[in-house]
This record gives sequence, structure tokens and C-alpha cells, in this order.
Amino acid sequence: MPGKLRRLGLGSAPRDAAVLDLCCGHGEALDALWAMGLRRLSGLDITVDDRLLADGRFDVRQGDAKHTPWPDAAFDWILNIHAMHHLGMAS
Repeated sequence: MPGKLRRLGLGSAPRDAAVLDLCCGHGEALDALWAMGLRRLSGLDITVDDRLLADGRFDVRQGDAKHTPWPDAAFDWILNIHAMHHLGMAS
């Protein structure tokens, strides 16, 4: 995961960049980003494990990726790793 995140450009992102992992799953990308030194990390998924919700390193919320609880332009980066195919086509 760290190599993939670096290839996406996050290795050179400012350490204070706000990052949202949309469809964060179990938090694998959030853990890797934390290890890379990023600290303003958020996640959203339709179902979230209680351990990830309780992890004080991240602002993780349960909800629909189509209607996030954050205001527009709240993030410098938004990731959607291994989950785009779950979102379907808008009608």
C-alpha cells in the first residue's frame, strides 16, 4: 500500500494535507498514510468496524460515499482505492 500511495503522489504531499479515503474499508490506506507522516486523515465507508471508528488518529465516519458529511473543498486529496466499482453508475 505505501508504494501505491507514493506512486499516486502522496509521498510528496505536504504533511498537513487533508486526505479523505472514500470507501476506507478497514483503514489499510489510512494506516499507511499515517506511517508516511500525514496526520489530517479522514475516512468514510457504508459500514465501519468499531475499532476503526474508535481510532483517535483518524476522523472516520459511517455513511454514503455519494453524500459525504464534510463540506465541499474540505480535502486536498480524496482517495478511492479498490472501491470505485461498488459505486455503480448514476442515473
